Amino acid sequence: MFEQFTEDYFMEQAREMGDALGVDTREGSVYMDAAAGHCLRAAKFYEDLRSVFDLLFADTCTGDVLDEWAAQKQVYRKAATSSYYVPIFDGVVPADLVGDRFMAGGYYFVMVQEGEGVYLKSEILGTTTNYLIKGERVIPVRNTMGLRTAVLGDMYAAGTDPESDGDLRKRWQAALSEPAENWNKQQYKIACESYDGVGRAIITPLAYGSCTVKALIISSEGMAPSNLLVEHIQEDMDPESKGIGQGRVPLGCKFHAVAAGQEAVNISFDVVIAAGYSLEGTREAVRKKLIYYMKEIALGTPDEENMTVQYMKIIGILVGTEGIKDLANLGLNGSPENISISADNVPILGELTMNKMVALSR
Repeated sequence: MFEQFTEDYFMEQAREMGDALGVDTREGSVYMDAAAGHCLRAAKFYEDLRSVFDLLFADTCTGDVLDEWAAQKQVYRKAATSSYYVPIFDGVVPADLVGDRFMAGGYYFVMVQEGEGVYLKSEILGTTTNYLIKGERVIPVRNTMGLRTAVLGDMYAAGTDPESDGDLRKRWQAALSEPAENWNKQQYKIACESYDGVGRAIITPLAYGSCTVKALIISSEGMAPSNLLVEHIQEDMDPESKGIGQGRVPLGCKFHAVAAGQEAVNISFDVVIAAGYSLEGTREAVRKKLIYYMKEIALGTPDEENMTVQYMKIIGILVGTEGIKDLANLGLNGSPENISISADNVPILGELTMNKMVALSR
C-alpha cells in the first residue's frame, strides 16, 4: 500500500521542489543535504505505517498479533513438545531409573513414567531430537550400578516445534470461513486439532452407529500419536465414550478418539556418491528428506483421498539430494510402484538401504 514511498521517492520530490524554487539541487548541495534527513524520516514513517497495516489483515499479521486475532475464535497456538523414546537397558529395570538423566546423540533425556510405560523424554522441546537412530547409545549422567548396555529403542512420540504462523493462520481462517457450531463435523475437527501434538484429525460421523463420532488422530509430525495424547483427548472430549455429557461433546453423542496406525515403507536403491561426500552423510540427508515427505503425505492428503507414497516423488527427492550423483534400481517395499496406504494408517519411513556403487551401467 505504501511501497512507493521510499527514501529515493522523497529525495526526487525534494529535488523537483528545489528546481521549482530555483535553488542548487546538485548532490552535496546545502539544500539536498538538508532535505536528506527529512526524506529518510518520512520514508521510515511510511515503512512503519505499512507494518501496522500488515498487522490488521489475516494474510499478513504475525506473532503475538496473530495469536490475539486467532484467540477471538478460540484458536490458540500449539506449544512445542518433547520427543519420547522407548529405552532398552540391560542389567537394570528402566522403571527404577525414573528421574535420572541420560545423554543420547548429544542431547539430554530424562527417564519418565507416563501411564504404564517408561520412556526417555528429551529435555529440549521441538523436532531436533526426532532424528536419532534406533540403537543409538544411551549414556547415564550418574553411575548406575548393574547397567551393562543402554540404547534407544523405537520412538514413542515425536517432538513438535511451536506452531508456525502459517499453520496457525490456516486453522484460524478455517474457523472463520467454515461453519463450526452446534458440534458439526468441522467443530469436531477444530476441537481435536487444537490439542498440543495433534497435526490432523480425520472425523468420521456415524462410524460406530447412530450418535457416534470417530476422530482419527495424527501427530504433528505425521506419525501415530502417543497413547497418552489420545487418552487425553478422549478424556477431555467424552470420557469412556459414554456420551453422557461429561466432556466437551454434547449429551447423547459418543465420541471415539482413535490413534492412526503406521505403515512402514522400506526404500532401497543403488547409488553413486559424488566426490567429496560420504555414504553415511548422504544417507542421513536422504533419511531426513524422506521423513519430511512422509509427514507431508500424512498431514496434507485431503480427508476424502487415500494416502499414497509416489514412486516418482521419491525419485525427485533422491535426485535433488546433494551427494547423490546417480541412482538405479529404486524399490518401494521391493517394487518400482506407488505404495497405497491402508485406511486409518499413515506412512512412515521403514528401512533405508543405499547400496554404494562406483559407477552405474546404462
